[in-house]
Amino acid sequence: MLAAAPRRRLETTGRPLLVRAYYAINGRHPAYRDALFGRGAIALAEAGRRRFGPFPDVIADDLFLDSLFGNAEKREVTEVSTLVATPRRTADLLRRLGRVRAGNAALRATDEQVRRARRASWLVDVVLPRPWLIPAGICYAGLTVLAATAARRPATQNRWGRDESSRTTGAAP
Repeated sequence: MLAAAPRRRLETTGRPLLVRAYYAINGRHPAYRDALFGRGAIALAEAGRRRFGPFPDVIADDLFLDSLFGNAEKREVTEVSTLVATPRRTADLLRRLGRVRAGNAALRATDEQVRRARRASWLVDVVLPRPWLIPAGICYAGLTVLAATAARRPATQNRWGRDESSRTTGAAP
């Protein structure tokens, strides 16, 4: 194994309905299977680290690392988990999603090895087999479209768009 990432647990307690609905879909999304991204931590073996020189100046650093390894070279360590703090406000979620979309698009534009997104996977693989998730799926789709639109705006593309609300303890500011 050249790369490993912990299992992710999503903290949605006390989050607004739209944030919880978004992560009801995101938490089941198959893109996270056999992936290193979205977990907050990645471990590389020495041979894995030798796959690249200086770390590139990219927003989508976890997607960059994921693209360096085939599925047989990476794994999720299920015995270890990270608690991924989700945004405490819907506006913070949109900022985070905009940054992720813009960062992923920029990386994909310069690197053909980067995994391509399956745009309908949230619907085909998550919602359709679980019809009770249709209301959450509508929220997920709406927030995703809003974030994608924001990510295409030139003013958004060069801003970090970091979600500060998930980096604090206690109630949302």
